[in-house]
Amino acid sequence: MRYVFLAAALCAALPASAQEVWKWQAAARVEASGLKSVSESGRDLGGLGVWSMEQSLRRRVRASDQIFVLFGASFENTGLTRPASAPLPERLQSIAARLGAEWLIDGKSWLFVDASPGLYGDERLSGRAVNVPVAAQYNRLLRPGLRVLGGISVDPMRKAKVLPFGGAAWRLTPRWNLRLLLPEPRVEYRALWDERQTVDAFAGVSLTGGQYRVAEDLGTRRGRPEVNGQTLSYSATRILGGVRWMRGDFEAELTAGWALARTFRYEPSGVELKSNGAPFAGLSLTARL
Repeated sequence: MRYVFLAAALCAALPASAQEVWKWQAAARVEASGLKSVSESGRDLGGLGVWSMEQSLRRRVRASDQIFVLFGASFENTGLTRPASAPLPERLQSIAARLGAEWLIDGKSWLFVDASPGLYGDERLSGRAVNVPVAAQYNRLLRPGLRVLGGISVDPMRKAKVLPFGGAAWRLTPRWNLRLLLPEPRVEYRALWDERQTVDAFAGVSLTGGQYRVAEDLGTRRGRPEVNGQTLSYSATRILGGVRWMRGDFEAELTAGWALARTFRYEPSGVELKSNGAPFAGLSLTARL
């Protein structure tokens, strides 16, 4: 699960009136990271590899002249190739509904609310892994091409239950675009555009992660009973670059970069593991049906 406090940015990039109504939007992403050592309190435990798959299906419909409703579902599976001495699960995964609403207040302001009720856990999902992250985001178009936003996110599993956030998106020129929007602020350059397709190159920073409830016997199975049934917070800071190709209702994005650091922290025990930097690469596909 990506940081939900900014999930609203995924579907509120433009005012509702500027977006098309679409029946379904299907998206998929695969990503893999190289093997690097993981440590606890400075003690090297061995090599850690990370791979992930994400799929989602959403629909956006018009409820009135000023309100749009979104609904769908998502699934994420993050695999961990971890050493035997690391108290980590084999997988982190989530299965969630995606529910949202957009309200076009006027021609320059709009509000987006997003909720993702579902299960967020390890390879042994259970009812204890239920979570309902929610984000509310207000957008204001200051002038053509310049948008600012602010909001709050609520995540019952997170140590800080409520967090504020803000950002901006600025189309500097027809070719250059500055997106100061977490979890992935970036600079984009439009290398090609015509009537049929566009190609953008980009570079930026990515903050990924989420909260997951592990199985009640995970720690026992890994020789660390103090982490049984706890909440595992995973975070990664990465620098990246890539290319996005868009044609009609289809979009493909290829990214690659370096994961500066990855952290796994259990709450409330405070057990924390850190992984050194590693290369990664990913591919995303999106289609409106």
